[in-house]
Amino acid sequence: MFSKFATLNPDFIDKLPQTSFTIKSNPTVAIDPLTGLQTTTYSTETETTGYVGSWRQDQIASSNGKLTLESLKVVLTTQVSVSDILEISSSDYRIDVLEIKQGYFVLGVNPL
Repeated sequence: MFSKFATLNPDFIDKLPQTSFTIKSNPTVAIDPLTGLQTTTYSTETETTGYVGSWRQDQIASSNGKLTLESLKVVLTTQVSVSDILEISSSDYRIDVLEIKQGYFVLGVNPL
């Protein structure tokens, strides 16, 4: 999808401001028998840091609808899966774009 961004400069990436957030993995969904409300809990929560920023207009346009103006760009070295949820500043985000480049995970995440 982002073939024109085939390489990353690790020296540049390491100098970007880092944000702390949580990666939530291994969800379990339950329905409360009294209220009928669905709740999701995660058996694994990993604290990590990474760069959190925004996507450029041309990247959004070439994403086939996976990215919007609300999408965040996350660059980190911690391994993630598309089924994981990221909690950034007390808000949950789903991973809609996941690319691995030179040991970095480049994510496009959208609010739940």
